Amino acid sequence: MYSCKMSGMSTASNPVTEETSPITIFYIVQPTIIELPRVRILNEIYDTPKRQFPVGTTIQLTCQGEIGNDVSKTIRWCARKDGEFSFTGMVQTPIHSKAFPSGCQYTRSSVITYNLTSEDIFTEFLCESGDTGMCGTGTAVQYVNISSIKPTVIETPRVRILNEIYDTPKRHFPAGTTIQLTCQGEVGNDASKTIRWCAQKAGRNIFTGLSHTPNHSKATPLGCQYTRSSTITYSLTKEDNFTKILCESGVIGMCGTGTAIQYVNITIECGTSNTRTADTQSSFLIPFLSGNAVGMCVIIFAIILAMILIRHLRQQQLKKCVNQEHNGRGPIPSNREEHHTEPGPNEDHLYTELHTEQAEISRETGQFTSTPDNQYSELHTINRQLETPHLL
Repeated sequence: MYSCKMSGMSTASNPVTEETSPITIFYIVQPTIIELPRVRILNEIYDTPKRQFPVGTTIQLTCQGEIGNDVSKTIRWCARKDGEFSFTGMVQTPIHSKAFPSGCQYTRSSVITYNLTSEDIFTEFLCESGDTGMCGTGTAVQYVNISSIKPTVIETPRVRILNEIYDTPKRHFPAGTTIQLTCQGEVGNDASKTIRWCAQKAGRNIFTGLSHTPNHSKATPLGCQYTRSSTITYSLTKEDNFTKILCESGVIGMCGTGTAIQYVNITIECGTSNTRTADTQSSFLIPFLSGNAVGMCVIIFAIILAMILIRHLRQQQLKKCVNQEHNGRGPIPSNREEHHTEPGPNEDHLYTELHTEQAEISRETGQFTSTPDNQYSELHTINRQLETPHLL
């Protein structure tokens, strides 16, 4: 409240005092200072610097700052979740402290309690004062970002043929093979959560959940989350010419929406099945190999038969040549000192050729090397018989 007072002297030298009516002036001081929201887990004593918490965690947010010169003013809380474009006022009821004067303004604090859900993947909170309408229009505003802990780490599925001891690096199997797939990873802070299995076959556009019941291990705490493994048994059919199998955790809906996902591709061998074992494969090869052996024996036998035939023909030709050569010599002298007729050069040449042929046949057929000698004895006997009329 203000007033104006004037004092002075009149023309008669009398003091004069004039005072106006009181004037009341109202002014509004806008807040400009507010602190960052402090975070504390419910029922704990101290604030925490953490800004990431498991789903289901209840936190308390505290904000302190100026509220202006109006003692009735408070601090407002708003939030914006992941995917939202604007802030909205929080439905939770905050607790306001008593207002304290500070200069020409008042200050106070405000505490709000919030329970994190699976939707709080990334939620931005603000506290503000001096607001005039929509969230975020205050003259003093501060923010804090809170996110829920989601599983982010999961291993690639391991593959093992049913009833075998060790995992296999193979991803290509005969139709009818039964395989076991094992996946291990984080499942979040809820020990009841598990790992989900889905598959996408060739020609399909989406993954669908596997109807097989997986075997889940016990959840083991690791930091602020739990980890567990999951094993599922799957029998390959002819439809699995290319099947993509995934394991995931942190799921919120359809297959493939998890926050931790890994894949493995399984294919089948064309025209084969697991009913064929190594023994049956060997039995399949035995007739094939046996047929080849018989064929080789037939070829060898034909070669040997051809060599024997050639030998016989050459023997016949040799006898004929010997007879022709003997008939062309003319009469043999009666001198008894020259009664011995030595074989001519052509006969020696034919004998040498016969000996060579016999040696080659012996090497091919495995006969004894004495065969050429026997043939020579036969030839010598024939020559002696041809020479006998001249010696008489």
